[in-house]
Amino acid sequence: MTRAPIRTGLVLAALLASFWPAAAASAHTTRRASWHVIDHHERACVDDNVNPALFPVYIAGTWSHALRLRVVGLPNNADDARNPVIAAGSSNGRAPVGDARALLRADTPTGTYEGRLVITDGTISEHMSLELRVKGPGRCGY
Repeated sequence: MTRAPIRTGLVLAALLASFWPAAAASAHTTRRASWHVIDHHERACVDDNVNPALFPVYIAGTWSHALRLRVVGLPNNADDARNPVIAAGSSNGRAPVGDARALLRADTPTGTYEGRLVITDGTISEHMSLELRVKGPGRCGY
């Protein structure tokens, strides 16, 4: 007689445990973005005539909060001192909604560098690849 209540309790505990991870996972999921970055693997060239490098930003969808842009991974802490922001809005992703700039110091060595542009609404972040070519005087050909 005492085995039946113990067995029933164990079965109930096993059932509750099997549902617990799913319930816990759904409670901690983050909201899904209604926007996404169109990654064109942007490329730019910098020389003594062209600085900063400009990287157009393509976004598809709708965003209700301003999007902040940050360039990371380029040499000499290349950055955009403007702290660029894309105002709340929407886009079909076919035209740029803004640009990020990589301002380089004059002593940046010649070469090709890979970096990323991080775009965030404060909750969700996406990134896109950047390629920056640093060339000698007048070598970008613009």
